[in-house]
Order: sequence, then structure tokens, then C-alpha cells
Amino acid sequence: MFELRPYQKDFIADIRNAFREGHKRVCGVMPCGAGKTLATADMTKKSAAKGKRVVFMVHRKELIEQTSKTFTAMDIEHGIISSQVQPDYDLPVQIASVQTLINRLDKIASPDFLIVDECHHIEAETYKTIVKQWDCHLLGLTATPIRMGGKTLHDSFDALVIGPSINELIEQGYLADCEYFASTATNLDDLKIRAGEYTNESMSRTLDRMEVIGDVVQSYINHALGRKTICYCINVEHSVHLADTFNDRGVRAAHLDGNTYSTERADIIEQFRRGEIDVLCNVELFGEGFDVPDMDCVILARPTKSLTLFIQQAMRPLRPDPSNPDKKAIILDHVKNFERFGALTKNRQWSLDENPITEPEEAPTKLCPNCFEEIPLGARECPECGYKFDFEDIKQGDGKMIKIYASDEKLTPLIKYFRSVERRRGYKKGWAAFKSLEYARNIDDCYEIAAVCEYKKGWGFHKWRDIEKYRSNPHNRQLILPTLVEPGA
Repeated sequence: MFELRPYQKDFIADIRNAFREGHKRVCGVMPCGAGKTLATADMTKKSAAKGKRVVFMVHRKELIEQTSKTFTAMDIEHGIISSQVQPDYDLPVQIASVQTLINRLDKIASPDFLIVDECHHIEAETYKTIVKQWDCHLLGLTATPIRMGGKTLHDSFDALVIGPSINELIEQGYLADCEYFASTATNLDDLKIRAGEYTNESMSRTLDRMEVIGDVVQSYINHALGRKTICYCINVEHSVHLADTFNDRGVRAAHLDGNTYSTERADIIEQFRRGEIDVLCNVELFGEGFDVPDMDCVILARPTKSLTLFIQQAMRPLRPDPSNPDKKAIILDHVKNFERFGALTKNRQWSLDENPITEPEEAPTKLCPNCFEEIPLGARECPECGYKFDFEDIKQGDGKMIKIYASDEKLTPLIKYFRSVERRRGYKKGWAAFKSLEYARNIDDCYEIAAVCEYKKGWGFHKWRDIEKYRSNPHNRQLILPTLVEPGA
């Protein structure tokens, strides 16, 4: 029998409170790996016990299988609505594939409770048709309540319930810690954008070249050799080329994509789970719901403009591993996602406000370790203090990767980095301090920000108090937000 974690119990209680307050469409947000399915399975079981009908809707076959296993383990009798599966429409609980459900709406009794997994997809026409079909309570689950271009889910939900942050789950031991490495060399200036995302043609032209592929393989050898790794690729050709190059360099690798036969896919995944394959190169797979606890590295070889896709992919190795309590994941970012979105563990302020959530794109920079000045990412000498980056500073083994963030380290370098940005760009005093608060994990971090930014210690105390209020009040966060956002330039 599963035992809910304290934060999962709080998450369920907050969702119930939102429904009791009269909201009928609630979006629940928790990080990848926090156990959203387990929490909602508990809600499903209790709803069914009261005679309610529940439909749990997912969009991938793997997620149907995973959810079904969880429901079975929790003694929830359920039917499955999916192609090539014998349905039992009389059962009060159904796990449904979006693609199949849309064609069987006339065969299913109206549920009392509709749960939409990975609900950042809910604005798609198929989802909207299903949601409009039934007048019932709606719960959406996601780690990222935004759409392409940073647009919110304002039109689909009327309440937002936010669970713990990534940093909180790392501190409590429910997620593994991580180190983040980023490429200093890959030039993405020529990438084209269509419909809010990079085009496949331009990504392939820029990144499916042997010198770039060689860099990806070499950085794995330098920083993560032997680690169980998923590599996210642009397209089939790119994925095959990477897998072949890994194998040529003595690293056991395999390729998978959506057209791989299901039996072959299952066999390769099982080999990966058993440790017979080190690197799993894939195209548009394993971004949602893929759980291999001892997988502890991802390679980002596919750039994206989607914050949702970035977080879904980068968080895959943060699942805790019971056999390795000191696990620290490695993220190898060859496509500058960090520059577009900031740190994976950044405390993002989710909202259902109509205004889109956007983050400015800036020229790539790095921090001088001597004077903490912001300088061009490829600079070999600091123009401010003359510090010369030695061979290791620049090359980091393969000439391309530098470690830019580890969530268990002091914030001082990051704070000084923001202060240098504040000074060089003429921002109002205080911008750096408020920007640094996005990375605060505890009150000591707030005290550290206060000290570096030359504020009194009490400033740090009050800011941490504001952050705690913000995190604990999912229904009135807009009242606290003004004290947390940066004051502006």
C-alpha cells in the first residue's frame, strides 16, 4: 500500500479546498517526479468509493500503462479506453487515451470528475472537444502550467493550486540534486522559428554535423561516462547519427523514435533499465512520465523555445534512486536552453493571469571567477580585471562545457553575477537582489543575498517570510507577488 508524502496530502487538501470554494476547473502544479499521479489516484479512489464516476485522461500509451499499474497497486478497479484494449464502460473509473476517447464519447457515461494529465496540452482541439462534452469537475495536472510562447492556461482553468518547488523537494530528499553543464561553443544564431518553435530544418542544418555530434559524445565521456543517460535529439537522422557515434567511441547506445516497433522499443527500454545500454538517443520520447530511478544524466541536444519541454526533459534524471541515496544528476546542455530559461531549479512564479509568462533572451555571458564581472561567454581574458582563463577554464576537457549551476552550492557567485548585470545595464538598485530571490531555497540563502547586496539582515528575514507566504497561499498569490518580483529597470 502506498503512503502519501506530507506535501502530497497538502496538495490534495488544497485541490479539495479549491473545489469547495466553488471553482469547477482547477489546475494542480507539482514538479516532475513529485507524484502527481499517486496523489490523484488517492482522490480517484475516494471519489469512486462515494459512487462517483472518474475519467483519468492521458495522451501517451506509456502513461496509460504507468497509471494503470498505480491504480492496480492501490486496488482501484478500472477500465482502459485505448485502441486494441477490450473496454468495460460500466466500471466507474476509466483511464483513457485522448486519441481513443475522442472517438468514443457517445459510449461513455458522463463522469463526475475528469482528470487531465499533462494538462499543458489542454488547449489542443481534441482536448477542448472532450472537456466541452461533459459538465463535471475538472482537474488538470502539470509541472508547467503554460503553453507555447509562455501563454498561460487562463482560458481553461479558474483556479491554480501549486505544490512544492523543485528546490524544496531536493532539500527534503524527494528529488535528487543536480549539476548543470552548458556548452560555450554551439552557435544557434541561424536557427529559424516557425509557430513559436525552432524549425526542424534549421536545427538539423546547425546541429547534425559531425563536429557538433562529436562534441556531444566527448562531453559525455568527460563528464558522465558510465552514467545511464537519455539524449534528446532533433530528428531520426540526428538520433541515429548520435547513437552510431557513441557506439563507435565505445559507449553502448541505442536509438528510438515514435516509429520504432513496439516490441523493439520495449526490448530496448528493458535493456536500458538493466544497464546493458548506457545512452538512449530518442526523438520526442521520454519527455513525460518516463521513470527509471537509476537514470542519472540527460543530454540536451535539441534546442527548444518551450519552457515546458525544457523542464520535462531536463528533470528526467532527478528521480530519487533508493539504491543510491547520494545520487547527483548531471545535465549536459549543448543547445543553450539555460540561456533561454535560466536554471532548472529556479523558483518560477506560475500564474493563470492572462498576460503571458515571458523571460527575456540575452546574449550569452559567463562570470569572471576573479572579479565576478559579466563577460562574453567565449572570452579568454576578462576585459575588466585581466583574469586569463587557462586551458581548463575554457576547455573543460573537450573545449565546450562549463559547469554553471549546482543547486547545493552557495549563491554568492550567482548574486554577484546579477549585480554585475545590474550595474552594466543601468538597472535600478535592487534588481539583482530581487532577481537572486528566484533562486532562494531557504532563509540562509536570503541572508546571503542580503549580505552580498549590502542590505541589513532583517531584509533577508522579511523576504524569506514573504516567500513562505507565497508558497503556502495558492489561492491569493497575487497579493504577495508584488513583494517578490523584480522592481524593474
